[in-house]
Amino acid sequence: IGFVDSDDWIALDMYEYLLGGIRKYETDVAYCQFYNVFKKDSIAINKTEDQVLDQKEAFLDMLQLKISHYAWGKLYNRKLFDDIRYPVGQTYEDVLTTYRIFQKIDKLVVLSEPKYYYLINEYGIVKDKSVSNKLKSVNARIKRYKDLDVDSSKELATVKPFLLKEIWRYSGEAKKVLINNYSSLKENDKELLSEMCTFLKQHRDDCFKLIPMGKLLHQEYKLMESDSAFAWKMIKLYESIRRIKDKIRKKLKR
Repeated sequence: IGFVDSDDWIALDMYEYLLGGIRKYETDVAYCQFYNVFKKDSIAINKTEDQVLDQKEAFLDMLQLKISHYAWGKLYNRKLFDDIRYPVGQTYEDVLTTYRIFQKIDKLVVLSEPKYYYLINEYGIVKDKSVSNKLKSVNARIKRYKDLDVDSSKELATVKPFLLKEIWRYSGEAKKVLINNYSSLKENDKELLSEMCTFLKQHRDDCFKLIPMGKLLHQEYKLMESDSAFAWKMIKLYESIRRIKDKIRKKLKR
């Protein structure tokens, strides 16, 4: 089984190439490199040689994005989908589903040649800057973190810092949109915001150790633990102060 996003395209021999990799290396999944396609050119994400990974190696690499967590660019043994489906009509379904497939594989081969063309689409979901989309993005990663029970897993201790930094980064993207749109939050968005705030509060100590922050950003983080209107007005104020300080620093360096 293989998947292609509706705005992407593939080399004519991609699935022949992937199937050849599965047969050659006797794996459940084959993954090929890809091109990031921009308006004027394409950049190949390429490796020099094929690499066979066992389940643990492939799973940890996928969580750290060394292997794409997107559904595309891979060929899967259909048995992996006996009890798993990508949910129809749900955004960030890759984040919420691909890790479950990687928990079931025996081996995966990473093939060296790029055969998939991934369009950097300015109108796609990833580029959608709406409040709802940004909150769904961070909460998909929070849900995966919880489902994997990362805090209690010895096996995932090595990737925990990466996953927390990733959640913090996407929370930061949500913050940029929220500070100017808090008053227009819908009920579903408020629930997602509450989930994000609760997670940040529970993981404050870990994030403070992992992520370099100045005093203002420390204060912003603590305010982001609250979903109240007052807290987000204060975050907007801190953001303004930080921007002014950054401008002053740049002028002083000239």
